[in-house]
Amino acid sequence: MDFLKRQLENFKRHYEKIILVVVLLGLAGAVAYLPFKIANERTELEQMRVQNFGKRVTPLPAINMEENEAVLEGTKARYSLSLQAPPHNFCNPVQWIKTPDGRLLKIATGREIGPGKLEVTKLSPLYLTISLEAVGVSGSNYLIKTENQAEQRSNKRVSTRYLAPGDKTEVYLLKAVKGPLNDPEQLIIELADPRESGVITKSKPFRRIASYTADFKYDPDRLTFRDKREGATVGFGGEDFIIASINLIANGRYEVVLSAKQTGKKTTIKFTNTAVQP
Repeated sequence: MDFLKRQLENFKRHYEKIILVVVLLGLAGAVAYLPFKIANERTELEQMRVQNFGKRVTPLPAINMEENEAVLEGTKARYSLSLQAPPHNFCNPVQWIKTPDGRLLKIATGREIGPGKLEVTKLSPLYLTISLEAVGVSGSNYLIKTENQAEQRSNKRVSTRYLAPGDKTEVYLLKAVKGPLNDPEQLIIELADPRESGVITKSKPFRRIASYTADFKYDPDRLTFRDKREGATVGFGGEDFIIASINLIANGRYEVVLSAKQTGKKTTIKFTNTAVQP
C-alpha cells in the first residue's frame, strides 16, 4: 500500500514530464509519417490527373459570328442624309419645267436636261485637199490650190497661189520637187499642224481629214442641229454652248467637247464610229 502511495506521489511530481515525453514521441511519429503521406497524396493526384485529364476532349464547334461581324461592319459605314437634293425633296419640291412645245417635264434627278442629254446622230469629215493646178511659166514655181473645209471663215476655205520650193503658207511648206522642175513627178509638202509630210502629183492631190461636222438632237426640247463644226454655238435647255472640239480618240471612238458660254464648264459626249458618215 505504501508502495502505491509513493508511486502516486512520484507520478504527481513528474506527470508533466511524462505528458511532454508522450507529446514529443507523437510529434516524432508524425514527422516520420509525413514523407509517406506526401508520397501517397502525390500518387493519388497523379492517378486523378490521368483519369480526368488524359481523356481526348472533342473541341467545341466554331461559333457563327457572321451576324455580329455584319453588325460591326454596319457601324463603320458612314451615312449622310440630304433633305434638299434629289431624290429627297423635304425642303425643296420637285421641279417641273415647261418645254418650248408646251410639255411639262419633271426634274427628279437633275439629269433629265442639260448637255448630258445632247446626242450625236451623225458625224461627217471635213477634208484638207491640196492639189497642183499648173506649172508656172518659169518652170520653177507651181500654182497650188488649197481647200480646207475645216476653216471656220468661209472666205478663207479655198485659196490658190504660186509657190516655189521653200515657200510656205499657214497650212504647209512646199519642201521639195521630184523630177524635172517644168514637169514635176511629185511635190513634197510638210504640214504645219500636225507636223507630217505629204505628196502631190498631177493626177492625185494630197487629202486628209482635218476635222468633222456633227448633227445633234436634244430630246427634252425636241431640237435638232445639223452640220455644226468646231467653234459653232448651239442653244438648248435655256443655255448656249460652244463646240470646243470634235476629235477621233482611238479605235473608232470619237468625242465632242461642249463648253458652256456663261460658265466655261466643259461636257464631253462620247460615241463610236457607227455615228460617222464618211
